[in-house]
Amino acid sequence: MFDSLPVELAVHIVQICAYRFRHTHRSTVVSLARTSSYIYTLVAPIIYESIILTTTNVHAFSVTPQNDQTLERVCKHVLNLCVSGDVKIDSLNVRMFSRVRAMQSTTDALRSIALAQGEKCALEDVQIAHIDFVTGTRTVPSPALCNITRIFGFYPNMQSDFYSDFLDDPSRWARRLLDLLPKLTHIGFNMLHSSYRRDNQDVSAFDVDLYERLLRTTQQYNRLRMIAFRLAGMFLSRAEDLMAVVGRVGDSRVRFWCDSRVVKTWEDDEHLCTDDVRHERSIWTEARLT
Repeated sequence: MFDSLPVELAVHIVQICAYRFRHTHRSTVVSLARTSSYIYTLVAPIIYESIILTTTNVHAFSVTPQNDQTLERVCKHVLNLCVSGDVKIDSLNVRMFSRVRAMQSTTDALRSIALAQGEKCALEDVQIAHIDFVTGTRTVPSPALCNITRIFGFYPNMQSDFYSDFLDDPSRWARRLLDLLPKLTHIGFNMLHSSYRRDNQDVSAFDVDLYERLLRTTQQYNRLRMIAFRLAGMFLSRAEDLMAVVGRVGDSRVRFWCDSRVVKTWEDDEHLCTDDVRHERSIWTEARLT
């Protein structure tokens, strides 16, 4: 039935599900795809399994199973698609693993997905919802990390689980991050999250000294080819200050994407993500030297 759906209609079904459950089912388990061809292979089995869907953009799906049994079936289904070469996973959220660490069969399926992907194509452009996975990666099977070369996530803020650790010693955080990701060459920070997640956020209180310590730490790692920052929302007002710090540090690998598009809510950001995917735009293509 769903195999014959036009792509636009399939996407519409997903978006209806997303709208209905947006505020109560936000946890991401697996994000898949960028091209519309994946819709045909994913929508039918997902809907048949009564899984709630959310979207981060038109061609990238997140599945939030209603129970662990459904989650295991999804993992096995994704594994089969990966092994057959029909699907390339380009986005993983490390929080997914904390829900399944007690389920050996599911963990095996996830590990197999990572291994299958490693044989066919590396997990290169991985989007992490928050770069607070210093703790999150403890539950991630190691093969899922061995081929990751790029990560992009929200700059640490007071809402991050590991903010205090980052505040105490950003160099220790960076060392641990790079040890966990042996092939990491690109790291991107999204300076946007707290600008619309916290109504009382005063962006003028941004800790510039901590930011400089982070840059001086990453400067020590030659294998990092790009350290990128997306400045959006209220953080655009701090662009000159942040770029001045880069001038003092003197690291030519640091890039900035000054995204002047209007972002007042997370829905705004999701719409921008949709547009970015359609136009093959990302922090890696848009970030520039100061």
